[in-house]
Amino acid sequence: MSWDTAAAHAALQSVREGLLAAAREEAGRTVDAAIQAGEHRLAEARARAADVVEQAARQGEADAAAALAHERSRGRRHARAVVLAARAQAYDRLRETIHQELGALADGPRAAQVSVALRERATAALGIDTEPVDPVDPVDPVDPVELAEEAGGVRGRAGSRWVEVDLETLAEASLAAAGPEVEQLWA
Repeated sequence: MSWDTAAAHAALQSVREGLLAAAREEAGRTVDAAIQAGEHRLAEARARAADVVEQAARQGEADAAAALAHERSRGRRHARAVVLAARAQAYDRLRETIHQELGALADGPRAAQVSVALRERATAALGIDTEPVDPVDPVDPVDPVELAEEAGGVRGRAGSRWVEVDLETLAEASLAAAGPEVEQLWA
């Protein structure tokens, strides 16, 4: 039996070696296939990653462009607000200066001339039959020169029509009428 075992071992040895060689060959092919599959998947993953990066870059550029446009728009609005505030401040200073100068004119050495001019305006607005009246009590007639010196204006009455002419109102009307000319201040 031992010969038979030794012969069987010898016969099996060549089969074993054949099986082992076939197994190694199969393992080699499997490893090669796995390596190729891995390389293929790695190439696909790299391509997808490149696509994702490219898409993210495009999206980032689009987002950045949108954010930039928003910031520019916000900056323009802010700049416009600053310009408008500066214009309003300049207009208010102009109004204040005009009102101060008119106050000085009404209280200064030319007050009588101002009063006559205001009275003439009231008369022209109402007609010849104008009665100057007190700005506080429109029923009692008073001297128009005193009116101009006290109140800076004249109220007049012709029948049922009333008119009030004062420096403040005239100044505001002049500023409103000079709108396009005042606009040239900011040009």
